[in-house]
Amino acid sequence: MKHSNPFIITTALAFALGISIGFFKADSLPLLLPVVCLLFVVLAVFWFTSRNSFYNSPWFGGVLCLFFITLGCYKYQITIPEFQQQHYIHTLTQQRPLVQLQIKEILKPDTYNYKYRAVIEALEGVSCKGDIVYLITKDSLAKPLTIGDRVILNGKLVPVVGPKNPFQFNYAAYLKNQGIYHEIRGSYNEILKLQQAASSLKGYAEKFRNYCIYILAQTSISQKELAVIQALILGQKKALDKQLYQSYAAAGAVHILAVSGLHVGILYAILLTLLAPVTRLEKGEIIRSISIVLSLWCYALVTGLSASVCRAVTMFSFFAFAQALGRKTSTINTLSLSFICLLMYNPLYVFQVGFQLSYLAVLSIITIQPKLASYYTPSNKLTKLLWSTMTVTIAAQIGLGPLSIYYFNQFPGLFFITNIIVLPLLGAVLSIGFIVVILGCFNILPDSVAKTYGNMIAILNDFITWIAAQDAFLFKEISFPKTFLFMSYGIIICLLLLCRKWNFKNLMFFLGSCGIALGVLTIMKVYPTPGHLIVFHKYKQTLLGVKQKHETTLFVPDSITPTLASLISSYKTANYNSSSAQKKLPKVFTYKETPVLILDSVGVFPKALQKPIVVLTQNTQIHLGRFIDSVSPRRIIADGSNYKSYVDRWRKTCIEKKIPFHSTYEKGAFIWQ
Repeated sequence: MKHSNPFIITTALAFALGISIGFFKADSLPLLLPVVCLLFVVLAVFWFTSRNSFYNSPWFGGVLCLFFITLGCYKYQITIPEFQQQHYIHTLTQQRPLVQLQIKEILKPDTYNYKYRAVIEALEGVSCKGDIVYLITKDSLAKPLTIGDRVILNGKLVPVVGPKNPFQFNYAAYLKNQGIYHEIRGSYNEILKLQQAASSLKGYAEKFRNYCIYILAQTSISQKELAVIQALILGQKKALDKQLYQSYAAAGAVHILAVSGLHVGILYAILLTLLAPVTRLEKGEIIRSISIVLSLWCYALVTGLSASVCRAVTMFSFFAFAQALGRKTSTINTLSLSFICLLMYNPLYVFQVGFQLSYLAVLSIITIQPKLASYYTPSNKLTKLLWSTMTVTIAAQIGLGPLSIYYFNQFPGLFFITNIIVLPLLGAVLSIGFIVVILGCFNILPDSVAKTYGNMIAILNDFITWIAAQDAFLFKEISFPKTFLFMSYGIIICLLLLCRKWNFKNLMFFLGSCGIALGVLTIMKVYPTPGHLIVFHKYKQTLLGVKQKHETTLFVPDSITPTLASLISSYKTANYNSSSAQKKLPKVFTYKETPVLILDSVGVFPKALQKPIVVLTQNTQIHLGRFIDSVSPRRIIADGSNYKSYVDRWRKTCIEKKIPFHSTYEKGAFIWQ
């Protein structure tokens, strides 16, 4: 790639590697600040002693990589509570302390609670810091909290709970990668509001965004279209209908709902055109670049400073300044520099899915698209536009495919058609959207314009919904473990090397990577995951599964709710889609020559059973003490279909009778291998 700087690229990779090492080893290492300082001094010595030739020194390259690996590890260290003396975790007790906190971010609410990201200011009057999730019960008579609100409440900080069942989304790990470890719950009548904190830029941006949403809500645009406009233009996805969002995901167009490089690029082009007359002034290029950069960062603030928009704005900021200074640079350089800058600000970004997908999409486009585009030269503007859109779409999907399948276990087969039609029109949709929002802010938005724009979004929604309805082209429940992820990118890299330069060495690399992948697939087919019996945790419902070699049997209730269907789908996907069957929940079945007895609300069981594994369900009306004396069970499991008061009583009985007891409420799903 022309004008690319290998030192910048290597530095970015080394920094990310250091953060990853910190993720796994930070708590077992001493604070690395002295090592970082020492390596910095060594680099300074290189600079002053060999200023004209240090780029050619392998020692300099090695020390530079080591410095950024160590710096990355150190940056991760100082984000975790163990290395922060002021973090609340060092003063946390088991009591219900007096907590003073400030609202930092408004999260998407659930059915019963408003959710906020808050920073703790003090515990029991002791100054401290650290982010938590604050859940407050919805109250129609109370006004929701806003950014900057400060409250005092008496409540217990509890660790964020992970999933009760294996193979489900781990909300605790998701929050940990954002530096959040605890949550606190309360209600409006339990809090004391303090004087609001001084308004921050983020607070002003939130108020401005809410004002824009309020103005648009006064127009004739329907609620469904308004929710999409909020996501497209303002980065606010809280109002999006869940089913509509899933339709965008199934159609392979969910990326347009996240404000990212596409949106920022269009805004950059608009600003570049509008500010063109400024270049006639003395130092006009610098004035225009500064104006564009400030405008882009203001837009990033209004849209919530997500990882994807920060990446895009940082990249375009480097582009703008390079253009102002008349310096030539490459996209890979600006991508690497923005990568380093954002991770320097927040190293936890590297573990966030949006950040990974955003950078990988751009990297795929700049490395793969030029090669694809070189295979055909269009003869006119229309075919050039279509060919460019096709190659960009294919390049992005090649790079994003493995990672998106790994995270979401599905692949939209019609992504190609969706993007061919939507992407060329999206520039106009976004440009008009920006104009609509600006006119709305000044209260000069004609209702006819708002209605026309709402109809455009309605047509877009209808098209996306139609594409998503073609179920035959949406490949779901794709088993894709982490091993497959690394193998897929190994094959892609080797194929790129082969396409760039066809020789024997690159061919052997490609064939070798394919051979390794086939070998791993064969091993996984011949030696499947170990068999097991699993009793899932599901509130008010009972679900059991038995996996034996390549067969999976699920014992399900008569009625399956959508959440239970999702749990079943996750379990089947995690078991590599071995042949599966669903059967009605029996009273008794055998696993590893051991009887498994299901006691439901009736409480009837065969008298001849001895030493079974017993699953208590549906608040079974049985005298557990006499039952234990009668059948001598090996173990007793109580699932989520029971009242907690019943479970507590059964636990006490099992302790008295010295029978192992497992409650899925407390320990999650029971797995016996």
